[in-house]
Amino acid sequence: MKLSKQEEATKEVKQCVLYARVSLEEQVERFGLSSQKTELRAYAKKHGYMVTQEFIDEGYSGGDLGRPALTKLRDLVRNRSVATVIIHDVDRFARLTLPEGTEPL
Repeated sequence: MKLSKQEEATKEVKQCVLYARVSLEEQVERFGLSSQKTELRAYAKKHGYMVTQEFIDEGYSGGDLGRPALTKLRDLVRNRSVATVIIHDVDRFARLTLPEGTEPL
């Protein structure tokens, strides 16, 4: 069903932010920031999102939860300024850490 001009004008725009991270030189080649950003932007566009901000942490381990861009992103989410975050892969966001002696499922 095609929307009228008025319906199209009042249709809510879905907004999102992007998050990308690389830590080591070898990851730059495999999961390079430019390729992550290209894929994230394409995904957002395909799914009807308007990207309002990009958060990038270069040279930080996934185990470091104090990364500068991640900290800013976390603050926006806590303040409910951001509803949708798109990431390339969950390991770009944070490393899964289990208590010592615990086996993954």
